[in-house]
Amino acid sequence: MDWKYFVLILLLNLYIVAAVGEPQTCPEPFVELHGSCYYFHTELTTYNRSVEVCHELGATLAQIDSAEEEQALTRHIEDQGMSLKKQIRNTKRKKRAVMTQNERNSEMQYYLETLCRLEDLGLAWSGFFNALPDIKVPMGQKDRALMTTPPGMSIKKSSIPNAGLGVWTDVFIPAKTILGYCAGRVVPAATVKDRSYAWTINIDDEDYLADAADSAYGNWLRYVNSPRTDEEENVVPVMCESRVFYVVPRDIAPNAELMLSYGSDYDWQLGTERNHPHSEIPKGSWQIRINHIHVGQKAKLTHPDGSSVEYSNFRHARSRVGTLKLLLSLHEGKWSWAKEEDCSFYTDLKDDYIHYPFICEKTRERHTEGRAMTLSLMALIFVFLILTSSCLRAPYLLVKHRVN
Repeated sequence: MDWKYFVLILLLNLYIVAAVGEPQTCPEPFVELHGSCYYFHTELTTYNRSVEVCHELGATLAQIDSAEEEQALTRHIEDQGMSLKKQIRNTKRKKRAVMTQNERNSEMQYYLETLCRLEDLGLAWSGFFNALPDIKVPMGQKDRALMTTPPGMSIKKSSIPNAGLGVWTDVFIPAKTILGYCAGRVVPAATVKDRSYAWTINIDDEDYLADAADSAYGNWLRYVNSPRTDEEENVVPVMCESRVFYVVPRDIAPNAELMLSYGSDYDWQLGTERNHPHSEIPKGSWQIRINHIHVGQKAKLTHPDGSSVEYSNFRHARSRVGTLKLLLSLHEGKWSWAKEEDCSFYTDLKDDYIHYPFICEKTRERHTEGRAMTLSLMALIFVFLILTSSCLRAPYLLVKHRVN
């Protein structure tokens, strides 16, 4: 075989190898795991900044698609000792101290044990507590709710947009004052569809509702609205069996609107989350941020790009429609997915709540530096050899033709 043909074949093979691509690697600061590239950012960071950092690196927050991929990530985290570091809740907090749900329940335990006992004995209004009794108005009278408003309180436009009327203080209200109990028409729980103005009470071991939707049967407390932040919350419910009392847990200044939470379902309708930052990370847990997913109708899970979630590992089932910001969480020696809670109710932050480490992911890249020049040079040599071979061979063919 002519050496030029051998060189041509060799160059052709090299050209094909170069065109297909050289071995793939992960650029710094990424590490290769389970066929992809990951960057583990161990500094505690807000959600928005996490997204920005990944974008700056040409990546996104990590998307876990299989148990094997999750195992590769968690093994790397454990091998590097990341999960041994104590996570400090570097969260912007209000200057005023706020209570966790457990602290709040503990604060009200006195009322649950004392007020409810006095209510059972018919002595709730005996003077044992500072109380604001309603103005007495017969049930069924038009505008009864407004007419029951005691001195020192006013019913006027709420500070919450589109919330209608609200309850405002005209005088100073000391802590631990009983505002009264929420009055309403007592009906079987199953008969009420709209429970916006209703509290569940227990009578003879049966569930009923004290429904204040009709102002002719309610009292002034029906106008107390639900808070949007912890700073607005200044009234708490004390759930006795047959009545729900409204109690003031701290001093309230004049010209303040009364606000009370009506429970998680009502908060959900208002778009209010009541997750305290101190309760965000369970004791003994360690968490790192990954990409969010979306929960659709019938609990269908999808990734940000709209593709279906084929693998999930939630510690607790998630069914409500909406976007879930996810954390890869180590709790009691087991890895699972947890929701990154919205703690804006207790903080000044609007989009970023708690600071966490995070994982960025990007596909592996080819070695492209200089590849274009190599391909061009090889192509020129390839063409040169073909032309040279053709030129050298042409005279030989011409002479052979003349001889014949």
